Amino acid sequence: MASGEKEGVASTNEPLALPRTQTLKGGLRTTFPGSSWISLRTWGEKARQTGYLEPEFLFLLTIVCGQRYRVARVDPELVLGDLERWFTSSPRNMPPELAELMVDALSQPIRRVLNKRGWYRGPDREPLELNARPPLNPRAWAATCLVNQELRTVGIQEFDARILAQEFASILLGRSVAENEFYEERKRFEEQAKDSLLGKLHEAYERLVDLEASRQDYELQEALTGKPKPPPESEEYRAWRMKFRGLHNMLAMEGTEWVARTILQGVPNELWPE
Repeated sequence: MASGEKEGVASTNEPLALPRTQTLKGGLRTTFPGSSWISLRTWGEKARQTGYLEPEFLFLLTIVCGQRYRVARVDPELVLGDLERWFTSSPRNMPPELAELMVDALSQPIRRVLNKRGWYRGPDREPLELNARPPLNPRAWAATCLVNQELRTVGIQEFDARILAQEFASILLGRSVAENEFYEERKRFEEQAKDSLLGKLHEAYERLVDLEASRQDYELQEALTGKPKPPPESEEYRAWRMKFRGLHNMLAMEGTEWVARTILQGVPNELWPE
């Protein structure tokens, strides 16, 4: 496991700029680098078989939680590595020996600046004072508890929802999660989170689904044609959701991080547990 990573939760040491991702798979890998996409995809199929037909929403929720509870600092070694590659890349094409000398000369000021910046949290990198290494689990457990709530909300039996959510936590954390640990974390989350949190996340997501439809299909651009989307009980609506619920075009154009940030902006901060 890479330096700074533990239990499948995103490293606390990050590059100066996170890589831009354009798929749910890429967003999950960036937010939870220790988790297995194959395992998550298999889990999504299990959720479908249990009766939950839109695992894309659950994966997006997970990325949102990853951004909301992100606590990190910029790793000077990663920055210095990026700087050396920048010196030697086109059009600069600096000789490797000179690039190494330049990096050595700049290493101490860069380390000093980054150490002064210290820790930050959230997608906007708000400064955060920490006297010790931060806990690494909140993002994984927030995602797990919201997944469990969503499964129960759509009518999945409590036992099946708990088994699925417990397995989901194991994938995100990169280790086996015991039943008693799951119940303890769920209890802690539900005591702190506001009841309207999941509903607000749904509202923010649905706004993006509508926007995705308006961007992709001119026949569904309500602002231009006045044609409403199909009624929820219709076959046409099910086909409509299947086409747009994954936000594929939006993810490709705007990036996974932008989509998650937009959802976060639609949810009052006080609804989240700290």
